[in-house]
Amino acid sequence: MPSSSPTPPTPPTGPGPRDRSEPANLSPYAPAPIPARAPVPRVDGKPGPGALLASAGVRQGLGAAGSGGNEPKRARVLREMREHIVHDRNSDAVRVFERLNKQLQSDPEVQYVAACALENTRQFTRAIQQAKQSLEKTGHVAPMLAMARCYRAMGETEKVLEWCDRAAAKAPAEEVVSYVRGGALEEAGRFDEATEVLRPLVEKHQQAGRSLPMALRIEWPKLLVQAKRFDEAIALIDESVAMPAAPEGMKSTLLYLKAKAADRKKDYDAAFAAADAANAIGWVEFDPAVYEQQVSVLTSNWSREAMADFPISACRSELPVFVAGMPRSGTSLIDQIIDAHPKASGVGELNTIERFAGKLAQAWDPDRGPGKQFGGMDGRKWTQAAEAYVKKIRALAPPGTER
Repeated sequence: MPSSSPTPPTPPTGPGPRDRSEPANLSPYAPAPIPARAPVPRVDGKPGPGALLASAGVRQGLGAAGSGGNEPKRARVLREMREHIVHDRNSDAVRVFERLNKQLQSDPEVQYVAACALENTRQFTRAIQQAKQSLEKTGHVAPMLAMARCYRAMGETEKVLEWCDRAAAKAPAEEVVSYVRGGALEEAGRFDEATEVLRPLVEKHQQAGRSLPMALRIEWPKLLVQAKRFDEAIALIDESVAMPAAPEGMKSTLLYLKAKAADRKKDYDAAFAAADAANAIGWVEFDPAVYEQQVSVLTSNWSREAMADFPISACRSELPVFVAGMPRSGTSLIDQIIDAHPKASGVGELNTIERFAGKLAQAWDPDRGPGKQFGGMDGRKWTQAAEAYVKKIRALAPPGTER
């Protein structure tokens, strides 16, 4: 059962999480950037999480009922955390939160903003913890969506769907819930379900003569490409990239998707042009010394000696067959050849292992010493990830598939 991936998983390169360079650009319905002195905006100007919390009795920038003389400090803390996030200094926002006293750390809006910063630094478990505590005090949809986004980034689709269900029950008219749900289903390879979620929203906006929201402009082209509706996908991508309001990170994501669509329709000149345009966004001048240092770290972390201390999965399934190679080297052809065998099945490009690699990168700390570099990501977690992967590809393959 061959599986291929557009890019290899990112190996752990060093300890600790990293800030995302443009957290809001990758997803217009993500929590950041957060304006310094206003509620967080939503798609199409809908009320943001700050406004939602305010409607629950938590006054934006003033303080919860009973906070008394602590109100000015609370307002200053929230403003400082938001300013850090809006300028992509998410780690600084986290440090501000960690220095607070217990009373402020227990404030539901402070907890929600902290969850946003933790999400942006890929500390998803801590982000979920803060969002859950905020939810317990407010009962509002914003922390629910924060948890759904975190679980989506962690690849835990069923938990994403659970929190989306709860958010939809709380705010039935909130389209953002469907964006998160549809995106998670698409990333899990459940394309038909994702289409069922997002198509009605696309048709609703089109029938009303409205422009598609930014979030739909990210999610919908992915499904068009999966459905081999390449011309429609490319047309929508071109329209989205040309919009002045489109964030640079969103343009980059869509241009890479356009390259993929053009490549699949064998329009290689257009594919290279789209990839070049995507690469030009946020271009960093090549530094040979930095590159040499990065490669040295990778080779050291992934040496035979270092890997001898890595956790080992107890999963012994022989079902998966991984097809890996450089771009344009024939991996898709190999996948198609294997898929043509009656006892084999190609399941397409899955990002499951990439997501697991992301968790390893987050946990990795070489200073812990041999056998402990991955912290809590021990052999049991590796086994669980392997067994979940096997279960997933088995569900995607037709009955009777052996490889």
